[in-house]
Amino acid sequence: DDAARRQINQMAEFIKLEARQKAEEIRVKTDHECETLKQLTVAKRKAQLRDQYKRLQAKAKSQLRKDESKVLNDERIRRLRHQDGLLTDLSRDARSKMERFVAAGGEPYADLLPALAGQAIAQIAGREKVAADVELRVRGCDVDLLGDGGAKDAQGRSKLRSKLRSAVKAAMVEALRREAETSARARAEAEADTPEAGAAAAAKAGEAAVADAELPEAVWVKADTRLEADGGRVGGGVIVSASAGRIVVDNSLHARLALVTHELQHVLRAALFPASEAAEE
Repeated sequence: DDAARRQINQMAEFIKLEARQKAEEIRVKTDHECETLKQLTVAKRKAQLRDQYKRLQAKAKSQLRKDESKVLNDERIRRLRHQDGLLTDLSRDARSKMERFVAAGGEPYADLLPALAGQAIAQIAGREKVAADVELRVRGCDVDLLGDGGAKDAQGRSKLRSKLRSAVKAAMVEALRREAETSARARAEAEADTPEAGAAAAAKAGEAAVADAELPEAVWVKADTRLEADGGRVGGGVIVSASAGRIVVDNSLHARLALVTHELQHVLRAALFPASEAAEE
């Protein structure tokens, strides 16, 4: 019995030892797997956090750029509105001065009307052969300034007629001269390839244009209510038509002011706001 008991105890101790060793192996393996899983989980979470941080950082940078762009754009719009307001005030001041000039009348305005008529007829002459009859439309109170009733005696009426014809001729000659000189200079420089030859040919063509310049045979003056001052419209000036009304040139003061205001926008901005113009370029 004692031998059997000892044998049983030995077997029990052996089994316990095997169990403890096995339990230790399982614990070590479990700890290793747990540590590996923990490391993988931590690495995965770190990668997710890095990606999330990058997305949030990119979003924040994008929003910052948008905010900066909006601030700059709002400032640019505010500055442009301010500049437009100044240009509008400048245009309004020019219109007021022109209205006062027209209202004052007198010799300066009386001299201006023939010049405006001459420029308009010169523009018509640049499109086709000058028509025999040209019609000038002016304000009702300006009819006498261009017609025979503009002076109290025959000498004065003749002087007004002569002034009108001189203005027309001067404007036509100048327009024809510029056109002839431009075409002659381009043609001569293309053929001879020298500026001197182009200038000489241009001068010769200009002289020929002056000699060949034609004037309308008759100039009619009529009143037109469109040239009267009305609200924001500046009165005065002349509207010239030819070829039975087929060609019309609006040389009224209102049209001239609008044209100058439009054409000089860039020049005025560059002169008044040089820093803004330089920044935009």
